Amino acid sequence: MAQFNEKYDISGNGPSPLQAMSQQYLNQALTRNRYEYDNEYGSTNKDAVSPLGEGQNEYGQVGKMSDINERNGLMAVNKFGENNPYGLTNPAAVSPLGEGQNEYGQVGTITDINTRIGITSANRYSENNAYGSTNRDAISPIGEGQNSQMQVGRTSDINERIGLLASNQFGENNPYGSTNEAAISPKGEGENSSGQVGTLIDINTRTSVVARNKFNGTKAYPDF
Repeated sequence: MAQFNEKYDISGNGPSPLQAMSQQYLNQALTRNRYEYDNEYGSTNKDAVSPLGEGQNEYGQVGKMSDINERNGLMAVNKFGENNPYGLTNPAAVSPLGEGQNEYGQVGTITDINTRIGITSANRYSENNAYGSTNRDAISPIGEGQNSQMQVGRTSDINERIGLLASNQFGENNPYGSTNEAAISPKGEGENSSGQVGTLIDINTRTSVVARNKFNGTKAYPDF
């Protein structure tokens, strides 16, 4: 690593006093740091890990007295620990069935209960009458919402739909697609007399790009 001379060259060709001082402090820091490429600092380096028990007092406690007392207080009011872990399998951590309910098995304030009753009353679907595609009460009968001509929607919707269908030559018996000759432009359609497609700007830009590209139909890419 390049180093500056600690002496300042008054000719202006050497380091400034600030640069020299910075280099001096850097050299001192590197001297004190024993970690380097072949001895990296990390959890696998025994010199970088504190020995077991370091920082503890004679009782194996870490921190100042206020920290220790606060920790002891928290642990004293917590009945869960290493031998009694908190979780779903610990009966002491699970509320008994029915806890929090009133004498009628209802949970929450009277407002919550009344609101829930009102919503449930208006909903005819339940566990024994589930809402879904297999429940005939959840499916509209065929034709529901149609007028006498089997049309759906307001008059303006119907008229708009009729107008669109009338101007569209494709339909159930004449589907739009790549196999329908009426949906495919004839070869050469849209080209000018020189067989070029697009506006003059498009043609000129394309010509310029092709001119700079050394690959073409007789010299394909990649060129190995």
